[in-house]
Amino acid sequence: MRLIPGQVAPPYLFLTDIERFTKLPNNGKEYEMSLKLIALTTTIATIAAVAVTAPQAFALEPIQGSITYGGQQATRLTKAPIGSVVPHDFYSNGEHYRETYVIAPDRSLSLVSRVRSNN
Repeated sequence: MRLIPGQVAPPYLFLTDIERFTKLPNNGKEYEMSLKLIALTTTIATIAAVAVTAPQAFALEPIQGSITYGGQQATRLTKAPIGSVVPHDFYSNGEHYRETYVIAPDRSLSLVSRVRSNN
């Protein structure tokens, strides 16, 4: 059935169009594989984006009393092995903090955690 411009199509025509568009070749295997490929590509892209932006987004900023507050120290830790953990306890604005640093390959300190203690 052909429609003339301005003519309203009967409801059964819409139903047959829907059925025609939902029938998939090869029992839907090609369509299913393309959906899986799109999902896999999207997942990989999301993981890559998170991996690139996460370190900057979740990086701790030093607060007053932190070892690295105001920038890195001028002297480097030359005797401690790379990857060593350096704990640091201090008070700031009447609150007790415990920070953990790790010695980076360039011998600078990297702030990796901070816990505020109620004691």
